[in-house]
Amino acid sequence: MQGVSAVKAIAIAQSQGQKIYTINPSNRDTALPKLSLGGDVGAEIRNAIEAGKEVTFHENQINAYGWHGLGYVITDSDTGAGAYLINGTGNGAVLLFFAIIFFMMLFFIPAIIGVVTTAVLISTITINIAFLAAFLLMACII
Repeated sequence: MQGVSAVKAIAIAQSQGQKIYTINPSNRDTALPKLSLGGDVGAEIRNAIEAGKEVTFHENQINAYGWHGLGYVITDSDTGAGAYLINGTGNGAVLLFFAIIFFMMLFFIPAIIGVVTTAVLISTITINIAFLAAFLLMACII
């Protein structure tokens, strides 16, 4: 499965033709009024810039690998410390979680309480591993 980091989100946004902004104390007076991000992310970016940090971000949310949101980097030029942040929502992991819970309830709980034999348990574990591998492969393709 693909994940999205702050750097990857910025790269994807750039490949989609979005503007990439880098705002720091030297250009904040002209750049901050152009900042169209609202909510918690917009406030965090504004607060970081007002605190003297440099912030790199893209103008709009991206959709990639079942995830949509923003990626941004806050850097302290005095110390070199950086915070690589993402904000958004994803999908797909919930399905994997429910699949795992389903198989635990279906096969492992009866085995624990002694309802099925060891031979049946071993064969069902083998089948479950194959099914889970196929499920994960399909999740990566989609």
